[in-house]
Amino acid sequence: MNRKFFILILCGLLAGAIAGFAQSSETAPPPPGLHDPVRELAHMTKDLKLSAEQQGQIKPILEQREAEMRTLHDGTTLSREASMAQAKSIMDQSDASIEAVLDQAQRKQFEKRRQAMQARMAHHRDNSSSPDATPAPDGDGPPGGDGPPPDGPPGI
Repeated sequence: MNRKFFILILCGLLAGAIAGFAQSSETAPPPPGLHDPVRELAHMTKDLKLSAEQQGQIKPILEQREAEMRTLHDGTTLSREASMAQAKSIMDQSDASIEAVLDQAQRKQFEKRRQAMQARMAHHRDNSSSPDATPAPDGDGPPGGDGPPPDGPPGI
């Protein structure tokens, strides 16, 4: 009896896992670095208090940017530096188009958002480029917290 119950539960879990995998592959998020235009528009609407007319003008800009970034990401044979330069060009062009839709106060807020994003990207890039840069949790010992403190092993 217990064995049949176990097999039944296992089959149910397996079926659920397969269904979840099938659903997640259909609605996969954009690759890292790419943004969902609908979600980005929602954030912009909230942060910049966009009117319905502005939303209608900005949505196609965001969709075009996402399509260009996806094409760059999926089909690029460029070097990392060239790919990054192309991505920056796409971002700069779309940002200029978005700014043309905004009023002066919204442009200032948009610029703050862009600077904050660039700062986060720089911080992420700086932290991910040097794996030894993470300090030990307690401040003692080598980066990453491995090994004994500088005074030597405990008990000596």
